[in-house]
Amino acid sequence: MPYRCLRSIRWQGGMAQAGIRRPVGRRRGADSLRQRPEILAIATEPDPRDKIARYAGIARTLGDRLGPVLAVLLASRGSDPELEDFARTIDAERLSGATGFVAQFADRGLLRTDLDRRHASDLVWTLISPAVYLMLQERGWNSEQYERWLSGALADALLSAPPS
Repeated sequence: MPYRCLRSIRWQGGMAQAGIRRPVGRRRGADSLRQRPEILAIATEPDPRDKIARYAGIARTLGDRLGPVLAVLLASRGSDPELEDFARTIDAERLSGATGFVAQFADRGLLRTDLDRRHASDLVWTLISPAVYLMLQERGWNSEQYERWLSGALADALLSAPPS
């Protein structure tokens, strides 16, 4: 992706030059994100609801940091083939992360019985979409409200009901 596209997105999104460091061609983002301590803490968290709360916290942090840039990117989808490719890459990386997250529940038999891995991954992918974050921000939600809602929505979408 040409540097001018990233520079324009950063400027329109109100982000500092260091906000997006490299073009998509040098894909390290998803791999380096998986190695971050907060991501690794999710994998080792034994309590399913705490695991989900941590995940929602990361989604909130990413939304807070990247929201302005993603708003510009989403608004320009379809207008430039390179930006569209960039947006598709972000979507694919989000799906990969959602699929890995879902596997942590499926492998322990914690998913709702009426939900397979693929559909569960699709639900997570949708709920953590930057578009959802931005829509709720437009409706006046603050970051804490988004995080609480996302945590509850993910738990409701994924987890079997606790035994009564």
